[in-house]
Amino acid sequence: MVLEITAMKNEEPSIQKEKKSTKFFDGLGIRHLQILLHFLGMVNGYCLRVSMSEAIVAMTEKNQTSDHPFEIYDWKQSEKSMIITSFFWGYAIMQIPSGCIAAVWSAQKLLSVGALLCGILNFLIPTVAHYGDYIAVCICRVGMGLCQSCLLPCIHILLSKWAPPLERSRLGTFAYAGAQFGTVICFPISGELAANVGWPYIFYVFGALSIIWSIGFFIFGSDSPSKHSRISKKERRYIENSLKTINKEEKAADKEKSDNET
Repeated sequence: MVLEITAMKNEEPSIQKEKKSTKFFDGLGIRHLQILLHFLGMVNGYCLRVSMSEAIVAMTEKNQTSDHPFEIYDWKQSEKSMIITSFFWGYAIMQIPSGCIAAVWSAQKLLSVGALLCGILNFLIPTVAHYGDYIAVCICRVGMGLCQSCLLPCIHILLSKWAPPLERSRLGTFAYAGAQFGTVICFPISGELAANVGWPYIFYVFGALSIIWSIGFFIFGSDSPSKHSRISKKERRYIENSLKTINKEEKAADKEKSDNET
């Protein structure tokens, strides 16, 4: 046991040394690009999620001041509430299944496909509202929730593969901060779009951005360092070795605990 702990401690300086040699531009590595993509994915997901709260006001506002008037809907308060909450019906149903799929298949591909479909459905909301009224919008929002339910499970899995333990708190915080950032910027952007070009563009803009992000993440994202084609050998070795060291420490701690109990 003492030999195992000593060996793990001896590995730490080499990991720190490798960390310094994994920079590709101004102190950044491929892992930082992945975290940036995760951050933008969270921003995108929460913009799609909360934009309806702003859009539905413009969709039902009878006294519009916009120079670009669009169709106005006479929805009751209960119908508007149903539209806003319908997203979470699908979102809650697929949380656990999407996590299982991501673990078995590919978190990167699942998140890319989910964001793509979510963006397309968001883009179609003005059209389905015109032809199917609030029921069609609810169905569309349920579909968006089903597609976006993979967001957090996939981010969890990807961070576990890409964030070295010594950097995990910093990189993880940055990635998850996208949720708050997306919520904050969504409301003023949605308000400006509704006032200047019309409420449908709230759905067009955020839907298009989601489609663009999903394509970019499919191309530049990866499930793990070993599957990324552009990562340097030094950076990949640094990430993988640091994760192995933590696993060894956890196993050693478990073994010591079991020995003490016996």
